[in-house]
Amino acid sequence: MKTIGFRLTLLYVCAVASVIMAIFFLGEYLLAQQIRKSLDGMLALRFPELRSRLTADPIRSSLDLAVLLPGQSAATPFYVQVQDRWDDPAFRDARMRGEPLPVPPANRFFDDIWTNGERVRVLEGVSESLKLRIATPLAPLSKALSSYNRAGLAVFGVVFGLSLVAGSLLSRTALRPVRAIQQTAARIRSDNLSERIPVGAAQDEISSLALLLNQTFDRLELSFEQINRFSADVSHEMKTPLTLIRLNVERLLGEQDLTPVGREALQDAIEEIHCLDKLIERLLFLSRAQAGEVELDRQVHNSREFIDAFLHDGQALAEPQGMICQVLRNDGGLVRFDSGRMRQVLFNLLANALQVSSTGGRISLSSTVRDGLWRVTVDDEGEGLAADKCEVIFERFVRIDQSTGTKAAGLGLAICRSIIELHHGSIFARPRTDGRGLRIVLEIPVTT
Repeated sequence: MKTIGFRLTLLYVCAVASVIMAIFFLGEYLLAQQIRKSLDGMLALRFPELRSRLTADPIRSSLDLAVLLPGQSAATPFYVQVQDRWDDPAFRDARMRGEPLPVPPANRFFDDIWTNGERVRVLEGVSESLKLRIATPLAPLSKALSSYNRAGLAVFGVVFGLSLVAGSLLSRTALRPVRAIQQTAARIRSDNLSERIPVGAAQDEISSLALLLNQTFDRLELSFEQINRFSADVSHEMKTPLTLIRLNVERLLGEQDLTPVGREALQDAIEEIHCLDKLIERLLFLSRAQAGEVELDRQVHNSREFIDAFLHDGQALAEPQGMICQVLRNDGGLVRFDSGRMRQVLFNLLANALQVSSTGGRISLSSTVRDGLWRVTVDDEGEGLAADKCEVIFERFVRIDQSTGTKAAGLGLAICRSIIELHHGSIFARPRTDGRGLRIVLEIPVTT
């Protein structure tokens, strides 16, 4: 797809080329006309001399061109052609009847090809009973136009190249504010809604566009704040009623006269209340993280020791489901992070991987420390995801079932992203290179 910059450059180059071509053809036309005028002037000077000599002695002079036009130059020779006007019926009849001769036509100039095949400029006129033609070669015209064309093509090539460079620079300069808007808008996300597009001092269309987008982001930020505040308020208000409901259900479970069906129903109610309580806790955490109210207990840890400790718990979680949790690589390095929150992230990733993998599958972890980053990857052996869906799984209340492609409620990966971003890191997903399963990568800076 052609970019706006490419189209602007192409338009500029075409405009410059069109102007240069118009000037080139106009110059060629004017040069040809000027040379023809010079040749016409030379012929006009020679024609009276030729006519006077032929009038004085038409028979003798017509036999010797050197006598007719003495002092010819080898560079600009002249050719002469004499015709008898007695072949003209109007002239012959007038002379035989003694009537006045018809008015001779005016002298005329034109281009022609001489008997030797050479292109010439001709002046034609009459002298009593003779029709005279004097001609000179058009070689000076052809030579001048050839030199002009060579010089013009050279100039056109240079100007065309310069116009490409100038057009590219012009398009870059013209689109620099648009690129700034694009880059700033790309940085504005749900966790960075306070940033705004810089507005230039010039009151033009670009400034108007930037102001319009800033107003849109203002409304979007206000909407997000209202949603987050609503989620936090609702979650907080639901904590007390849920606690009372759970206490009452637990008290009912202590009654001796409950039937087995009633006791089972109360047990199910407690489990659902527990799940709802966990959901509320997660919502509260996301709201506090969004508001920047979550404080991390970040300490310096050795990444190898941390992964080794987590591997023991990960294997205990995977074995009951008939799966294997393994570490393929475990580099050592000092990294500053909240160990409790990082364990929460890894457990969420492991739980998701176990959920999508089949019995007998392997969950592989790799931990590397290089280029100033601690990078942890978690690979599963599920059906994987399309590249365009890898970003969706980190949104709130969204989880893509890898087997059916349907969406269900989920906050685990959204919490993972919030925790990693609190550590000034990043987390993302991508399909595995071998085409089996999904790879999730988290990166946080190491201790300097």
